[in-house]
Amino acid sequence: MRNIRILTMNIQAQAWPAGPHSDAEWRAKAAVKALDPANFSFDEHPDVVVFNEADNEDAKEILEAGLKDMYPHFIVSFNGSSGDLNDGGLAIFSKFGFRELPPSAHNFSNNQSRFYPYRSVGISGMFYPMSASDDGLAEKGVAIVQINTGLHFEVVTIALTHLQAFYEEVGEHHTIRLRQLKVIEAGLIDLIGAPEDNSNWDKVIVLGDLNIRGDIPPYSTDGHGEWTNVFINNGGPYNNTSQGITVRQNQLIFTEQLIDGWRTFMTPPGAFMETDPGLTNTNLKEGEHLPALLKERLDYICFPKQRTDGMGEAPRRLVAQHMRILPSNFSALDMAFERIQSDHKGILAQVHWHFTYNTPNQAKVQGDFVHFQAPDSLVKVNIANDLKIPSLGVFQWIYIKEPGTYTFNYSSNLEASFYYENSMSTKIDPFNKVKLGELGLDNNWLEGLSREFGLSEVGDQVDVHRPMFIKLKATENEDQFTGNIAFSFIKHTGENRFLAIGLLANDIPKDPRLPIGQKNGAKDECWFRAPLAEQLLSGNPYPVQFYIKNDFSRKIRLGLFEGISAPAPSEQVINEDLLTLIDYDRSADIKDIYILLARSQTTDYEFLAGYRYSISYLNHLEIYSIDDQSGLGADEIHLTMAADDMATNFLDFVDEDFDDDERRMLNSYFPKNVAFANRLNVTVFELDSGEDDDGPFNGTIPALAKGEDKRESSIIIQADGAEYELIYKLSRHSNR
Repeated sequence: MRNIRILTMNIQAQAWPAGPHSDAEWRAKAAVKALDPANFSFDEHPDVVVFNEADNEDAKEILEAGLKDMYPHFIVSFNGSSGDLNDGGLAIFSKFGFRELPPSAHNFSNNQSRFYPYRSVGISGMFYPMSASDDGLAEKGVAIVQINTGLHFEVVTIALTHLQAFYEEVGEHHTIRLRQLKVIEAGLIDLIGAPEDNSNWDKVIVLGDLNIRGDIPPYSTDGHGEWTNVFINNGGPYNNTSQGITVRQNQLIFTEQLIDGWRTFMTPPGAFMETDPGLTNTNLKEGEHLPALLKERLDYICFPKQRTDGMGEAPRRLVAQHMRILPSNFSALDMAFERIQSDHKGILAQVHWHFTYNTPNQAKVQGDFVHFQAPDSLVKVNIANDLKIPSLGVFQWIYIKEPGTYTFNYSSNLEASFYYENSMSTKIDPFNKVKLGELGLDNNWLEGLSREFGLSEVGDQVDVHRPMFIKLKATENEDQFTGNIAFSFIKHTGENRFLAIGLLANDIPKDPRLPIGQKNGAKDECWFRAPLAEQLLSGNPYPVQFYIKNDFSRKIRLGLFEGISAPAPSEQVINEDLLTLIDYDRSADIKDIYILLARSQTTDYEFLAGYRYSISYLNHLEIYSIDDQSGLGADEIHLTMAADDMATNFLDFVDEDFDDDERRMLNSYFPKNVAFANRLNVTVFELDSGEDDDGPFNGTIPALAKGEDKRESSIIIQADGAEYELIYKLSRHSNR
């Protein structure tokens, strides 16, 4: 059985009075479009989709009509008959059938689900609320279903929920959320039995918008220490009668039986916490101690915790082989999810049984590979031969901690994906594919290793500028494959062009660590690769400066080559200066510059290579309505942007219903890479049908200054009776 894919997302398709009716409709339509299978790779399209805040009735109809052919098993409403204005906004769509549940007063949907509403309780004259503020308008609770995923997975129990929100400060109403978690606990025990020594709990998944801030460190007291209390301390000092809790006091399944999937699985091996915070929410409404636009991780998929059975064995349990946040980058899939324009992002998890190396936190680490020294070279080929796909759909993860440039080879029936540890949702594309015979090493020796371990002749070349994860899986054509696999890496030494060391623009210069008293390859050369930025949106060339820092003033020869196959240098200098500079004008058809450094003698060392340019990239853009205009049709906004005073706009955005405390993500409305030299020109119009037509209102986003490598900031645009904040990110690097 392949992995199963589960998506959860709060789509903000709220019913009145929580949200505008029109917003709910177009968000539902956008969610249907985002789930088009054509947007996904062959093994990523969700099998199960869970929505929060899908409580608008028209939105429900849109979701049902648009998704029922892909997901023939669905429940779009759960209602505990509490009389609240809205239901809880929970909905589930599944490719797998729902299992008929045993009889219960909580059964729903023809015994295919159970729903336990969060109802306030009174004990001994004390009142313990289950909701506060606007949450009291919705019938929140936990819905539980069981899906039949096939013989291999047996029956998986899924609990979907949306817990109490906080409004004025992080962690507000944490005791209400704890009482709600106890309802989830009781509901699961009611269905599958007590959690102790119970294999049913090895197949439980709890997911949804928990409103527990998870992007702060474990044991932090921020937000009342809520994450620590829930996932480490059995509810902390509140899990008792002082908060109306009378059953299983000082015990909590989220500590003893379940884990926070993101924090557990998306973490480097041996690390205390994740490097990628996995942010899923932007707070849109300012509270007393809660800033507007605060980024947080509030959405969760919780998985079974590893346990030991009576025989001292560790039973198999479900794990997240990979989790990714949608949207996170500029891929077509991510941009489709951005169009939902929710204040939350989705989490997509690829789920399987636990196996060796099949989650990032248990990846095979770089130091555990077997090393083979290449003849007459400093290059080592590092091979792992203990990797295995034991069951269909299982991944294998590798963790490369040392920065550098690498060539990766692996079995021909595999596909590799590369992720920086602080960006687990965004793939890094190899900059080149190279045959082993092109690496300039002993071909007979390399071919012998390749045959012995079953490595492909063609490898991926990747710049690893920070610690990186590598995900291995069977290709689409070989998706039925199981068995042993092989993987190897070569860390580049720079001894020839195909083993060049990759540089990062405007970064700290790189030391190639040339061997002292020994040649760096047959010719004692050191090659660097400098990927050039995209062409400016204006089409104008831009200057690039390459340099070598030579602290001991050794005599060197420095040459620039326009591409890996260039027969001769376009520029060349010989000198003994502390700093050697070569200026270059980037033309439209040159993608990479290769730099050749040749020292005078093998005892020379301490050379630092780098390059820099002054262009800026637009990496992120969103607009936030601080205060909208009053009057007929006053909420319609028309936003345009141009680069470097060009006459042509690269962004043209219209929204007909843009209200206070609302935000629109704009990344899907401009080209993937907007490179500019001086400024971005912003124009806002408010196009109304009456006499209130306003505009233009102008603003400017300045390019990065000299010495400034990135900027996250905003500008305020004052309109006639309205105020908008344009939030942006700039850097020296293109978008992925």
